[in-house]
Amino acid sequence: ALALDRNAILGTDTGVRIPPNGILPPGIPGYTPESKLLPHDAITAKQLLAAAGHPGGRGLSPVRLTFAMTSAQGRALFEQVHAQLVAVGFRIQLQELPWREFSPLLNNHTLQCLNVTWTADIPDPDSFLYPMCASDGSGNFVGYSNPAVDSLLLRGRSTRSTIERLEVYRDAERLVLQDATLVPLFHPLGAIAVQEYVHGFTFSAMGWASMALGNVWFGNAASRLDPLASKLPATPATLEGRIP
Repeated sequence: ALALDRNAILGTDTGVRIPPNGILPPGIPGYTPESKLLPHDAITAKQLLAAAGHPGGRGLSPVRLTFAMTSAQGRALFEQVHAQLVAVGFRIQLQELPWREFSPLLNNHTLQCLNVTWTADIPDPDSFLYPMCASDGSGNFVGYSNPAVDSLLLRGRSTRSTIERLEVYRDAERLVLQDATLVPLFHPLGAIAVQEYVHGFTFSAMGWASMALGNVWFGNAASRLDPLASKLPATPATLEGRIP
């Protein structure tokens, strides 16, 4: 975590990613703007490696960082991660796999080091923190386990006061980030373009994972081309479902 300079990493593709300051993204209850991450400090990273008996990385076994197939911009990002970790002494091997091969390895917990993008089911801190950070979390792909974190996450689920509950999740998030088993790299940005005749469309903090289309309706799309069509009243149309 100390070896990573996120600003340099995200410089490879600034249009669709923003630097994180924790696990929870902006717009999710419990988010706070101050950074909870371990700061970039390559010198301290090298010192810690030396203190662990591996000065300059000597004696370290290779670490394989596995990720699902991505774009050229995504590969450039992982190459930045690779270069920064190698610079402090780690021996890193990048492995890019098709999702059909990557997914079973995730679920079998057989990956040494991995990258995934997590999308929550609902706009709640529990939907981010419990799956990824609880010992029995469904998205805990690296076997992370901290009894203090487990206790806080269970307490968050049983606390009725909203203010107290959010503070409990913030405490759990800070502990997870200090352990540095989970290292956020970026928050992905979502963008969508719609025609001017599309009405009732809203884009929530949940992004593509939660696009309610029940209130979307179309005006007269043809009115821009057909002068007669512009005389017709706009008729709302009900749309159901989600975009996969």
